[in-house]
Amino acid sequence: MLRFKYCLIFIIASAFNQVATSAQKLIKTGISSSGLAIPRYASLKSDRVKLRVGPGKKYRTEYIYVVKNFPVKIIAEFDNWRKINDVDGSKGWIHASMLSGNRYVVLVRKNFFSRKELARHIAKNQSMLFSSNTENSSPVAKIELGTV
Repeated sequence: MLRFKYCLIFIIASAFNQVATSAQKLIKTGISSSGLAIPRYASLKSDRVKLRVGPGKKYRTEYIYVVKNFPVKIIAEFDNWRKINDVDGSKGWIHASMLSGNRYVVLVRKNFFSRKELARHIAKNQSMLFSSNTENSSPVAKIELGTV
């Protein structure tokens, strides 16, 4: 009887080891349980999205986003919940139904260079967007910092 208990404990421990090894392989390869790459970029579907401290409605709301299409980086998954990181460095969990695969950007700092003749038309909180990365490309838009 004692030998049977030790065999059963060994089998259970081996099963847990297999599950842990499989999970580590998924993490190392950067593939999530949804089959999509981790990390990846997404955006908010709504203009009211709750960022929670854990993956579930029982966890408290840390923050409420009020900007539709705000870009986020998905850094982990648990069931239907996605752990995200935003441009301000905030991290938390959002339900997958509140996220879109459409990608947007936010201009967060002005360390871009523009041609000298255009520099006088740009305010301190703005930057220029050009049609390409060549020196002779034409300006497309003036963008204020923080714009989605």
